[in-house]
Amino acid sequence: MQVNIVTKKLNDQDKKQFTDYLEKKLSRISKLTTNFAEDAILLTATIEYFEKHDAYRANLRLEMPSNTLVAEESAHAITKGLDDATDRLVAQLKDHLQKLRGR
Repeated sequence: MQVNIVTKKLNDQDKKQFTDYLEKKLSRISKLTTNFAEDAILLTATIEYFEKHDAYRANLRLEMPSNTLVAEESAHAITKGLDDATDRLVAQLKDHLQKLRGR
């Protein structure tokens, strides 16, 4: 799985925290994508900081040969936003794989 990381309006410390935490979360997604070729899957992880609301928006976009899944969550902590977005993406991925198996 190829991973692209996009950060907007983050300082260096927050960027490092996001990348390190994302590395821990990738295993949950990788386990579910073993049926696809490694180079056929692209995960784009975007994090943006909003000063006005003191909040972060995490966006995970998983592009596969059969579908594109998007999960987006906002939270006041980087880790919380990424956790919620990962949970949502994993749920969508499980549903999608179930549909593929049912065909």
